[in-house]
Amino acid sequence: TMVSTTSHNYPKTYTSAIRLLPYIIAISILAIAPTSTSSLMPPTLTHRRLAPNSNPATGGTTKKTPTLASQRGINVSSDSSSTKLNTFRGGNEVVKVFNDAPFHQSIQVIAYTNGIGTLISLATGSHVHLDLLGTGAFALAALAAFETTSSRTTRQQLSTAAVSIWSVKLASFLFFRALQLQHDARLTDTLNSASGTCMFWFISFLWGVLCSLPHTLGATSSLAGNHKLSLGIGGVVYAIGLIVESLADFQKWQFKKLHPGKFCNVGLWGVSQHPNFFGNMVLWAGIFIMNFPALIEPAAAAVSTTGVGNKASSWIQQIGGYLWRFRRVGLALLSPWFMWTLFSGQANGTITNAVDLAVQKYGNDPDFVEYTKSVPLIVPKIFSR
Repeated sequence: TMVSTTSHNYPKTYTSAIRLLPYIIAISILAIAPTSTSSLMPPTLTHRRLAPNSNPATGGTTKKTPTLASQRGINVSSDSSSTKLNTFRGGNEVVKVFNDAPFHQSIQVIAYTNGIGTLISLATGSHVHLDLLGTGAFALAALAAFETTSSRTTRQQLSTAAVSIWSVKLASFLFFRALQLQHDARLTDTLNSASGTCMFWFISFLWGVLCSLPHTLGATSSLAGNHKLSLGIGGVVYAIGLIVESLADFQKWQFKKLHPGKFCNVGLWGVSQHPNFFGNMVLWAGIFIMNFPALIEPAAAAVSTTGVGNKASSWIQQIGGYLWRFRRVGLALLSPWFMWTLFSGQANGTITNAVDLAVQKYGNDPDFVEYTKSVPLIVPKIFSR
């Protein structure tokens, strides 16, 4: 679902580039400046606590008491590897709240997978592998990030499972459909040129990185985040989105088999022109809710590393420190923003020529004309006017 690069679609290409420019800038910043260790940001956020059995006054040992890390739900490991979450300095343990290794591993896997897709497209011109690799990259990246994570909390396990189930489900369905159809008319113009092919796979890479931010940023957090409310609500929202997307794809596939040459307006397609897009956004909202508590940095960690937000700070610094603690939440919100830009652009025809193709095919059908006027593009009419 990318931008055509043929001459008659230049205006659409320019519009798409402008719409996607903020995300290109965002992904560039994310790639250059890691979320916790960067010259553009304060150092890796940590907080210090006494080793469990040490007494700083006597050098002896004391009765083991609950640690600050355990009190705040931070998982620590005794492994001294640099990728683990804790190290010892002078009898004090420095507990790293965020570890960017899973995030970087995820980006690498998505980049490699889409790079392979680019080479196959340039060499063969095939459409069959597009969604298998583009969508399948999510599962590969999620599993790779999980393997890199040293604190495998219940939240991380559920989030990884959620991303993997959706990715495998959708990639399998779209690959099966591609094997049947062999060709996607919406992408003919785009994939007919090398520049169009590279643009397609670049935006596929952009989609993979930005869409998965709620999960990949959650994977960087050693905070357990096992809040029953967030996991419960997130799980329910995810399940609803997965069911809506799956049912929408199934209904349209069955309709096209029984009524070839007609536009689908049955079932979920009767309340939304793109219910599969809506389901996709809902399920990713569920993944965001699952990981939300773990994206908020503990106040003690922020104060210990930045000095902003302590009681002696000015009210401006207090506000700045509070906002700094929520910066990963802000980054994760790039996901729904990007998806809405991409999906709404496809639905209204500003990013792809799908609308033009539909008008050419069904434009003389009065039912289709009425359908496009009365049925919302994405959000079902039960939720919108």
